[in-house]
Amino acid sequence: MALNTKTKEKIFNIGSGKETSVNEIAAELKKLTGSKVNPAHGPAVKGEVRKIMLDVKLAAKELGWRPKTGVREGLEETVRWCRNG
Repeated sequence: MALNTKTKEKIFNIGSGKETSVNEIAAELKKLTGSKVNPAHGPAVKGEVRKIMLDVKLAAKELGWRPKTGVREGLEETVRWCRNG
């Protein structure tokens, strides 16, 4: 669909549209994988991303795109894909 739409070389964010911290993603991956490893936290690094939320409004407006998969579901699919090769 998006490939057939004239976008005038715009950049589109594709994501869940919900703010998620790195710690939330790490905790979710730990649950999904059954890992016993705890994240190691060091001093903050200048420019380091602590949490992120992609604004998907332009993709919705110009491409008719809407997120269908939440962060947890996306991580579940990613873990499943990694395990299956």
